[in-house]
Amino acid sequence: MNNRYCWSREDEGIKRLIIELIIQACMYRDFSEKDIVDCATQVDNRNRWLLDSLATYQALSYICEFFNIHDEDKINSLLASPNISGLADLCAQAMNDDDAAITFYTSGSESKPKKVIHSLSSLIREAEDWICMLPDFSHILSTVPTKHIYGFIWTVILPKVANVSACTVQKTMIHSLEITDSTLMISVPAMTHLLDRLPDTSKSSTHLVLSTAPLDFDILQHLHNSEYKTALQIYGATETGGIGLRAGDSPEYSLRPTLCRVNNKVFNKDVCLAVQDNLSFSDNRHFRVDGRLDSKIQINGYNVCPNDIKYEVSLIPEVNDVAVRVIQSNINNEVKLFVALDNTANSSNVMDSLIRKLGALVSVHNVTFGRQIPKNEMGKLCDWD
Repeated sequence: MNNRYCWSREDEGIKRLIIELIIQACMYRDFSEKDIVDCATQVDNRNRWLLDSLATYQALSYICEFFNIHDEDKINSLLASPNISGLADLCAQAMNDDDAAITFYTSGSESKPKKVIHSLSSLIREAEDWICMLPDFSHILSTVPTKHIYGFIWTVILPKVANVSACTVQKTMIHSLEITDSTLMISVPAMTHLLDRLPDTSKSSTHLVLSTAPLDFDILQHLHNSEYKTALQIYGATETGGIGLRAGDSPEYSLRPTLCRVNNKVFNKDVCLAVQDNLSFSDNRHFRVDGRLDSKIQINGYNVCPNDIKYEVSLIPEVNDVAVRVIQSNINNEVKLFVALDNTANSSNVMDSLIRKLGALVSVHNVTFGRQIPKNEMGKLCDWD
């Protein structure tokens, strides 16, 4: 049994996760989310849920992959009479196995989503690390999906380890949330504008925890000093798990207790973590993030290399040359393009090609067309605004 924690179908985190995975599995059907949940949680007179056979196979496929369940007899037994309670039993049994493992997928912001498997024991160890670093809390609220590694650790494992309750926040009800006890609010930077609707009295009892995307320290500091009880940011990735934590009173991250630094690399026991950023250590336990190792930047949640954008645009037949500039801000990075066209080009057609190739990576208002790339008197690229 993993790390002395006994999982059962009564664990709310498991039930919440199963529902999320069922919704994800069935979204290809012409069902609303409410319809999917209703069909999964109601049973007929044979104690079978109301999802049809195709949806049932799809849901079990997702869930068995997530929990790494491979026992065909148990799976076939559940297929004969599928219901949430039976699924929760099966998943809890899988989590109690000595070799329990959980499957996640990367966001696909760089390329096709990548499958990543973590042992449950390593995820539990991470949750135990965070508890050692966190202020006291008595409850957990969350705005993030449980099926991703960040949500799984912070809203399924950590509540179990800390022996506290956890629940999902209905986003439409944030303005009326009454938080009186010391509470962790698990969220992401993109949600801070929505969380701003929390009543001031609730903010003063809330430790805000943010992760999954870059956040300028000035913003974290503002949240920490003027609104919330504390504001915390987690640094990590799906492949590595969480690596460090910083509060709004320090720009440096503190390394998780069970991780160690060797030169500028981070090790989990004898395994070197595949960190995607340049980490600058001030001592063995504290570091800053100094940009990506691969020169990529994050734009609208996607990690991209400006040179890759330039190359893709240059493939459009009517394009003679391309210049790419990065517009950096505290909230989100953007790219702007100067596209030099040949004499016969139709800029509207080229814009259509750009949108097809780049999608959300570029905004129409950040594209400038011309005949020559702007350069200064020394022949170097110069800005065009």
